[in-house]
Amino acid sequence: MNQNQSRSIFIFGCGYLGSRLAKAFIERGHLVGALTRNSVKANELREIGLCEVVECSLESEDWHPLVKGNYDVVINCVSSAGGGIDGYKRSYLEGQNSIMKWAKNHRIEQFVYTSSTSVYASNDLSLVDENSTDLCNLPNSSGSILLGAEQCVLDHSSLFKKYYIFRLSGIYGPDRHYLWDQIQRNGMLPGQPSHFMNMIYVEDIVALFDTLVLNHNLISSGIYNLTDDEPVEKQKVVEWICKNRNIMKPKFDPSFLTTRHSNRNSKPKNRKISNRKLRAILDLKYPTFRQGYQNIFNGL
Repeated sequence: MNQNQSRSIFIFGCGYLGSRLAKAFIERGHLVGALTRNSVKANELREIGLCEVVECSLESEDWHPLVKGNYDVVINCVSSAGGGIDGYKRSYLEGQNSIMKWAKNHRIEQFVYTSSTSVYASNDLSLVDENSTDLCNLPNSSGSILLGAEQCVLDHSSLFKKYYIFRLSGIYGPDRHYLWDQIQRNGMLPGQPSHFMNMIYVEDIVALFDTLVLNHNLISSGIYNLTDDEPVEKQKVVEWICKNRNIMKPKFDPSFLTTRHSNRNSKPKNRKISNRKLRAILDLKYPTFRQGYQNIFNGL
Protein backbone atom coordinates (compact mmCIF):
# COMPACT_ATOMS: atom_id res chain seq x y z
CA MET A 1 0.00 0.00 0.00
CA ASN A 2 1.20 3.51 -0.85
CA GLN A 3 1.96 5.24 2.43
CA ASN A 4 0.51 8.49 1.04
CA GLN A 5 -2.84 6.85 0.36
CA SER A 6 -5.68 8.19 2.47
CA ARG A 7 -7.94 5.77 4.29
CA SER A 8 -11.28 6.21 6.03
CA ILE A 9 -11.29 5.39 9.75
CA PHE A 10 -14.12 5.37 12.29
CA ILE A 11 -13.37 5.42 16.01
CA PHE A 12 -15.79 4.33 18.71
CA GLY A 13 -14.87 6.00 21.98
CA CYS A 14 -12.66 9.09 21.92
CA GLY A 15 -11.21 9.35 25.38
CA TYR A 16 -7.53 9.53 26.24
CA LEU A 17 -6.41 7.10 23.52
CA GLY A 18 -9.14 7.57 20.92
CA SER A 19 -8.69 11.35 20.77
CA ARG A 20 -4.98 10.95 20.15
CA LEU A 21 -5.63 8.40 17.43
CA ALA A 22 -8.12 10.73 15.74
CA LYS A 23 -5.70 13.65 15.79
CA ALA A 24 -2.79 11.54 14.51
CA PHE A 25 -4.84 10.07 11.65
CA ILE A 26 -6.08 13.50 10.56
CA GLU A 27 -2.54 14.86 10.60
CA ARG A 28 -1.56 12.00 8.26
CA GLY A 29 -4.33 12.92 5.83
CA HIS A 30 -6.84 10.18 6.63
CA LEU A 31 -10.60 10.69 6.73
CA VAL A 32 -11.78 10.18 10.32
CA GLY A 33 -15.22 9.84 11.89
CA ALA A 34 -16.08 9.08 15.51
CA LEU A 35 -18.78 8.29 18.02
CA THR A 36 -18.83 9.66 21.55
CA ARG A 37 -21.50 10.13 24.21
CA ASN A 38 -19.80 13.27 25.51
CA SER A 39 -21.02 16.52 23.88
CA VAL A 40 -17.94 18.49 24.99
CA LYS A 41 -15.67 15.87 23.45
CA ALA A 42 -17.83 15.85 20.31
CA ASN A 43 -17.24 19.58 19.82
CA GLU A 44 -13.50 19.14 20.37
CA LEU A 45 -13.41 16.43 17.70
CA ARG A 46 -15.28 18.61 15.21
CA GLU A 47 -12.77 21.41 15.81
CA ILE A 48 -9.80 19.20 14.85
CA GLY A 49 -11.43 18.28 11.56
CA LEU A 50 -13.30 14.97 11.81
CA CYS A 51 -15.57 14.34 8.83
CA GLU A 52 -18.47 13.32 11.07
CA VAL A 53 -19.04 13.05 14.80
CA VAL A 54 -22.00 11.12 16.17
CA GLU A 55 -23.19 11.79 19.73
CA CYS A 56 -24.79 8.65 21.13
CA SER A 57 -24.37 5.78 23.59
CA LEU A 58 -22.57 2.89 21.94
CA GLU A 59 -24.72 0.20 23.54
CA SER A 60 -27.85 1.52 21.80
CA GLU A 61 -28.63 1.03 18.12
CA ASP A 62 -29.81 4.61 17.66
CA TRP A 63 -26.46 5.59 16.14
CA HIS A 64 -26.58 2.98 13.35
CA PRO A 65 -28.43 5.18 10.81
CA LEU A 66 -26.51 8.29 11.95
CA VAL A 67 -23.14 7.07 10.65
CA LYS A 68 -23.24 8.22 7.04
CA GLY A 69 -19.76 7.42 5.78
CA ASN A 70 -18.23 4.18 4.56
CA TYR A 71 -15.09 3.24 6.47
CA ASP A 72 -12.13 0.98 5.68
CA VAL A 73 -10.97 0.75 9.29
CA VAL A 74 -13.12 0.60 12.42
CA ILE A 75 -11.60 0.96 15.89
CA ASN A 76 -13.39 0.24 19.15
CA CYS A 77 -11.43 1.82 21.99
CA VAL A 78 -14.39 2.73 24.16
CA SER A 79 -13.95 3.02 27.93
CA SER A 80 -16.39 2.04 30.67
CA ALA A 81 -17.34 5.68 31.32
CA GLY A 82 -17.86 4.89 35.00
CA GLY A 83 -20.75 2.99 36.51
CA GLY A 84 -18.74 0.08 37.91
CA ILE A 85 -19.41 -3.40 36.56
CA ASP A 86 -22.75 -2.39 35.04
CA GLY A 87 -20.92 0.33 33.14
CA TYR A 88 -18.43 -2.26 31.89
CA LYS A 89 -21.23 -4.47 30.61
CA ARG A 90 -22.93 -1.60 28.80
CA SER A 91 -19.80 -0.20 27.20
CA TYR A 92 -17.91 -3.38 26.39
CA LEU A 93 -20.40 -6.21 25.93
CA GLU A 94 -23.54 -4.40 24.79
CA GLY A 95 -21.48 -1.86 22.88
CA GLN A 96 -19.52 -4.56 21.05
CA ASN A 97 -22.71 -6.39 20.14
CA SER A 98 -24.15 -3.17 18.72
CA ILE A 99 -21.04 -2.63 16.56
CA MET A 100 -21.18 -6.18 15.22
CA LYS A 101 -24.85 -5.78 14.25
CA TRP A 102 -24.01 -2.52 12.45
CA ALA A 103 -20.96 -4.06 10.75
CA LYS A 104 -23.10 -6.68 9.01
CA ASN A 105 -24.33 -3.97 6.66
CA HIS A 106 -20.89 -2.49 5.91
CA ARG A 107 -17.74 -3.60 4.12
CA ILE A 108 -14.99 -3.14 6.68
CA GLU A 109 -11.41 -4.12 5.89
CA GLN A 110 -9.93 -3.91 9.39
CA PHE A 111 -11.56 -4.05 12.80
CA VAL A 112 -9.56 -3.26 15.92
CA TYR A 113 -10.65 -3.73 19.52
CA THR A 114 -8.61 -2.47 22.45
CA SER A 115 -8.99 -4.96 25.27
CA SER A 116 -6.81 -5.27 28.37
CA THR A 117 -4.23 -7.57 29.93
CA SER A 118 -6.66 -7.81 32.86
CA VAL A 119 -8.19 -10.76 30.96
CA TYR A 120 -5.26 -12.88 32.23
CA ALA A 121 -5.88 -14.59 35.56
CA SER A 122 -2.19 -15.34 36.19
CA ASN A 123 -1.00 -13.97 39.51
CA ASP A 124 2.15 -15.94 40.21
CA LEU A 125 4.98 -13.90 38.65
CA SER A 126 4.72 -15.98 35.48
CA LEU A 127 5.51 -14.57 32.03
CA VAL A 128 2.18 -14.35 30.21
CA ASP A 129 1.83 -14.33 26.43
CA GLU A 130 -1.10 -14.43 24.01
CA ASN A 131 -1.22 -18.25 24.10
CA SER A 132 -2.03 -18.35 27.80
CA THR A 133 -5.16 -20.31 28.68
CA ASP A 134 -5.17 -19.00 32.25
CA LEU A 135 -7.90 -16.44 31.62
CA CYS A 136 -10.19 -14.61 34.02
CA ASN A 137 -13.38 -16.55 34.80
CA LEU A 138 -14.49 -14.62 37.88
CA PRO A 139 -18.17 -13.73 37.26
CA ASN A 140 -19.01 -10.02 37.05
CA SER A 141 -15.37 -8.96 36.95
CA SER A 142 -13.82 -6.55 34.47
CA GLY A 143 -11.59 -9.31 33.10
CA SER A 144 -14.44 -11.71 32.32
CA ILE A 145 -16.49 -8.91 30.72
CA LEU A 146 -13.58 -7.93 28.48
CA LEU A 147 -13.14 -11.56 27.49
CA GLY A 148 -16.79 -11.64 26.51
CA ALA A 149 -16.26 -8.60 24.30
CA GLU A 150 -13.23 -10.26 22.72
CA GLN A 151 -15.25 -13.39 22.02
CA CYS A 152 -17.87 -11.27 20.31
CA VAL A 153 -15.20 -10.12 17.84
CA LEU A 154 -13.96 -13.66 17.28
CA ASP A 155 -17.52 -14.89 16.67
CA HIS A 156 -17.99 -12.22 13.99
CA SER A 157 -14.47 -12.20 12.52
CA SER A 158 -15.81 -13.26 9.10
CA LEU A 159 -17.26 -9.74 8.76
CA PHE A 160 -13.75 -8.31 8.34
CA LYS A 161 -10.75 -8.93 6.10
CA LYS A 162 -8.52 -8.46 9.14
CA TYR A 163 -9.30 -8.21 12.85
CA TYR A 164 -7.06 -7.33 15.78
CA ILE A 165 -7.58 -7.61 19.51
CA PHE A 166 -5.01 -5.52 21.35
CA ARG A 167 -4.65 -6.35 25.04
CA LEU A 168 -3.28 -3.16 26.57
CA SER A 169 -1.35 -3.06 29.82
CA GLY A 170 -1.38 0.13 31.94
CA ILE A 171 -1.54 3.12 29.59
CA TYR A 172 0.42 6.18 30.69
CA GLY A 173 1.70 9.38 29.13
CA PRO A 174 1.10 13.14 29.19
CA ASP A 175 -1.88 13.99 31.44
CA ARG A 176 -2.16 10.35 32.50
CA HIS A 177 0.32 9.28 35.17
CA TYR A 178 -1.50 7.74 38.13
CA LEU A 179 1.62 6.62 39.99
CA TRP A 180 3.26 10.04 39.78
CA ASP A 181 -0.02 11.61 40.96
CA GLN A 182 -0.11 9.25 43.95
CA ILE A 183 3.50 10.02 44.86
CA GLN A 184 2.82 13.77 44.77
CA ARG A 185 0.02 13.39 47.31
CA ASN A 186 2.66 12.31 49.86
CA GLY A 187 0.36 9.64 51.22
CA MET A 188 0.56 5.87 51.38
CA LEU A 189 0.87 4.09 48.05
CA PRO A 190 -1.57 1.22 47.46
CA GLY A 191 -0.42 -2.32 46.71
CA GLN A 192 2.63 -4.47 47.33
CA PRO A 193 5.96 -2.76 46.53
CA SER A 194 7.36 -6.01 45.10
CA HIS A 195 4.46 -6.55 42.67
CA PHE A 196 5.29 -6.15 39.01
CA MET A 197 3.86 -3.39 36.85
CA ASN A 198 3.26 -3.73 33.11
CA MET A 199 2.92 -0.48 31.17
CA ILE A 200 2.70 0.96 27.66
CA TYR A 201 3.31 4.58 26.66
CA VAL A 202 0.44 6.13 24.73
CA GLU A 203 2.64 7.34 21.85
CA ASP A 204 3.77 3.78 21.19
CA ILE A 205 0.13 2.67 20.95
CA VAL A 206 -0.56 5.42 18.41
CA ALA A 207 2.55 4.36 16.46
CA LEU A 208 1.24 0.79 16.28
CA PHE A 209 -2.10 1.95 14.88
CA ASP A 210 -0.26 4.06 12.34
CA THR A 211 1.76 1.02 11.26
CA LEU A 212 -1.44 -1.02 11.11
CA VAL A 213 -3.23 1.43 8.84
CA LEU A 214 -0.27 1.90 6.49
CA ASN A 215 1.00 -1.68 6.41
CA HIS A 216 -1.98 -3.84 7.28
CA ASN A 217 -0.94 -6.61 4.91
CA LEU A 218 2.16 -7.19 7.05
CA ILE A 219 0.19 -7.77 10.25
CA SER A 220 -1.80 -10.97 10.75
CA SER A 221 -5.20 -11.04 12.36
CA GLY A 222 -5.20 -12.11 15.98
CA ILE A 223 -4.54 -11.14 19.58
CA TYR A 224 -1.56 -8.98 20.59
CA ASN A 225 -0.31 -7.84 23.99
CA LEU A 226 0.53 -4.14 23.97
CA THR A 227 3.09 -3.59 26.69
CA ASP A 228 6.67 -2.34 26.90
CA ASP A 229 9.91 -4.30 27.23
CA GLU A 230 10.29 -4.23 30.99
CA PRO A 231 7.80 -5.60 33.50
CA VAL A 232 9.14 -3.96 36.66
CA GLU A 233 8.59 -4.01 40.40
CA LYS A 234 6.48 -1.08 41.54
CA GLN A 235 9.00 -0.08 44.20
CA LYS A 236 11.71 0.30 41.55
CA VAL A 237 9.53 2.66 39.53
CA VAL A 238 8.76 4.69 42.64
CA GLU A 239 12.44 4.86 43.62
CA TRP A 240 13.45 6.01 40.14
CA ILE A 241 10.73 8.68 40.02
CA CYS A 242 11.58 10.01 43.48
CA LYS A 243 15.28 10.15 42.67
CA ASN A 244 14.57 11.85 39.36
CA ARG A 245 12.37 14.48 41.02
CA ASN A 246 14.54 14.74 44.14
CA ILE A 247 11.69 14.00 46.55
CA MET A 248 11.19 11.66 49.49
CA LYS A 249 9.97 8.15 48.72
CA PRO A 250 6.51 7.38 50.17
CA LYS A 251 5.63 4.15 51.97
CA PHE A 252 3.34 1.40 50.72
CA ASP A 253 0.09 0.18 52.29
CA PRO A 254 -0.65 -3.32 50.90
CA SER A 255 -4.13 -3.31 52.48
CA PHE A 256 -5.23 -0.21 50.55
CA LEU A 257 -7.31 -0.91 47.42
CA THR A 258 -7.70 1.89 44.90
CA THR A 259 -11.12 3.15 43.80
CA ARG A 260 -10.39 1.88 40.28
CA HIS A 261 -9.96 -1.69 41.47
CA SER A 262 -12.98 -1.46 43.77
CA ASN A 263 -15.20 -0.28 40.91
CA ARG A 264 -13.95 -3.03 38.62
CA ASN A 265 -14.26 -5.85 41.19
CA SER A 266 -10.57 -6.60 40.65
CA LYS A 267 -7.32 -6.72 42.56
CA PRO A 268 -3.75 -5.83 41.56
CA LYS A 269 -2.03 -8.80 39.97
CA ASN A 270 1.59 -9.87 40.04
CA ARG A 271 2.72 -11.15 36.66
CA LYS A 272 4.93 -10.23 33.71
CA ILE A 273 3.29 -9.61 30.35
CA SER A 274 5.26 -10.68 27.27
CA ASN A 275 5.41 -8.32 24.27
CA ARG A 276 7.43 -10.62 21.99
CA LYS A 277 4.65 -10.86 19.39
CA LEU A 278 4.27 -7.06 19.32
CA ARG A 279 8.02 -6.45 19.03
CA ALA A 280 8.15 -8.54 15.86
CA ILE A 281 6.21 -5.75 14.11
CA LEU A 282 6.99 -2.57 16.07
CA ASP A 283 9.98 -0.75 17.54
CA LEU A 284 9.11 1.07 20.76
CA LYS A 285 10.09 4.68 21.27
CA TYR A 286 9.56 4.20 25.02
CA PRO A 287 10.75 0.63 25.73
CA THR A 288 10.77 1.11 29.53
CA PHE A 289 9.15 3.37 32.12
CA ARG A 290 12.36 5.41 32.31
CA GLN A 291 12.03 6.85 28.81
CA GLY A 292 8.30 7.30 29.28
CA TYR A 293 8.39 9.12 32.60
CA GLN A 294 11.38 11.21 31.52
CA ASN A 295 9.32 12.43 28.59
CA ILE A 296 6.42 13.24 30.93
CA PHE A 297 8.69 15.17 33.25
CA ASN A 298 10.29 17.04 30.34
CA GLY A 299 6.83 18.31 29.47
CA LEU A 300 5.88 19.51 32.94
